[in-house]
Amino acid sequence: MTENLPTIITRAGQRLLDARTSGEVLEAKRFAEAALHYAKVTKAANDTHADCLRIITRAEMRMANEIDRGQASGEVARQDSHGRGVQSSVQASDTRPTTCDELGIDRRRVSEWREIRDAGEGVVEGAIANALAEGRPPTKSEILEDAKRINAERRDDKAQRRGEKIKMMSAALP
Repeated sequence: MTENLPTIITRAGQRLLDARTSGEVLEAKRFAEAALHYAKVTKAANDTHADCLRIITRAEMRMANEIDRGQASGEVARQDSHGRGVQSSVQASDTRPTTCDELGIDRRRVSEWREIRDAGEGVVEGAIANALAEGRPPTKSEILEDAKRINAERRDDKAQRRGEKIKMMSAALP
């Protein structure tokens, strides 16, 4: 590689900031993934791993938003209405939405991206900070695990509040 690791990370981050299309976001993500691989191979500092993961997760969060927008507008296929069994013989762009496969995205990853996005950037930063405080590089699996836990707690809290509201309304009935 002719570029050094900090330069690659900087370029990946700048590409993400400058990205205007989902293709450009994915390109920035791939640059950051290459930088993360390079960081692992060269045993770079944990902060370097963290910088790569920040770019990757921010790109994935943006892609989750882009996919949701595309699905809402009908430009991107939804699993429930255009998932399995989509007629692949019909290729005109005006007859069917684009699938995740055609975009080069594994739809299982989209679910993970949404999970992290819904948890928020603070959860990403918290998972990264915890790993760095323990003197080790952060991992995507830790970020996803924390995001799932936070989202589950939020769902539980929401269900509990809903139950309390129903109880109060029931008690108010004659």
